[in-house]
Amino acid sequence: MTIALGDYAAPLSAMVLALKNAARLDLARAFGRLLAHRAAARLPPGAMIVPVPLAHDRLRERGFNQALEIARPVAAAGPWPLHRDLVLRVDRARPQQLRSAAARRRNVADAFLPRCRVDGATIAIVDDVMTTGSTIDALAATLKSHGATRVLALVVARAG
Repeated sequence: MTIALGDYAAPLSAMVLALKNAARLDLARAFGRLLAHRAAARLPPGAMIVPVPLAHDRLRERGFNQALEIARPVAAAGPWPLHRDLVLRVDRARPQQLRSAAARRRNVADAFLPRCRVDGATIAIVDDVMTTGSTIDALAATLKSHGATRVLALVVARAG
């Protein structure tokens, strides 16, 4: 299940780009609060909030992980712990922009490595934009293979 604030179209798309490219972290806080409100009825107490991790090179380039910045206020709004370092991103996965759907799936197939088992957990993956769903699908599959029983996606915008 995916919970999105809206479609990746104006004005939401411009706001997402301002967050990512101009470090408008105030937008991340607003997005996070809105996502928490929208997801509250579907997240049980104790659900784990897990931001999609960035590759090390991308994190160094940008200086922050937009998914983490959105996830912080989601976790703060409810009885949901933030697990910012639960999953590592393998650096061999390249940025997804400008890739076909098939290339996106191949690119992230083995991109995530959980640090521990999450047996029986409900997990909410947080990201800024869901285009084809390849990144979230790959992360969800990895978490389920490590014991998660339910995985939801919380995204600011959904493309397509």
